[in-house]
Amino acid sequence: MHDFSYNSPMTTSQIFILFLRNGLQMLANSYATLERALTEEENVLTKEEFVRTVTLSQAFPGIFSLNMAAFIGKRLKGYVGIFAALAGAIIPALLIFIFIAFLSTMGDAPEWIRHFLRGLRPAAVALLVPPCYKLGRDVGIHLSTVVIPIAAAILIVILHISPAYIVIATALCGYVYGRLVRPVEK
Repeated sequence: MHDFSYNSPMTTSQIFILFLRNGLQMLANSYATLERALTEEENVLTKEEFVRTVTLSQAFPGIFSLNMAAFIGKRLKGYVGIFAALAGAIIPALLIFIFIAFLSTMGDAPEWIRHFLRGLRPAAVALLVPPCYKLGRDVGIHLSTVVIPIAAAILIVILHISPAYIVIATALCGYVYGRLVRPVEK
């Protein structure tokens, strides 16, 4: 059964190519590239719709970029759009993963490969900082909203407190805040 109620000006192949291109740029601020492509170039989503899609994608379990591809593909072309967007998003990462797996399984790998793999870790983390900063700015995250995650990380890493206890404590604090503090603020 086909769902023809999606009237996006983008074709299925354009959706596939957009997410393929985005997947190839996954370590080079792909979030900003995708936002620009969808909100400015193709004009199929507003910035607010894109931020809502990002927020919804983060709320679901799984890989963020695949969640985004699925939500945007569904929004643009229904289930066919989901398939096109996911295929485009998965292929580049799969090829890179296969290449790195091949390099890492070489028992007597040359020294440059070992150095490459060691250098890849901090580089990948560093390339995530700009899109995370932009996303945080777009959804209204400020210093006051990152205190709990930073405190949780410190409690887990330094004091070796179980993350389960931190989740429970945070939930209780949120409940108390919502029931006692927030009504007073209104």
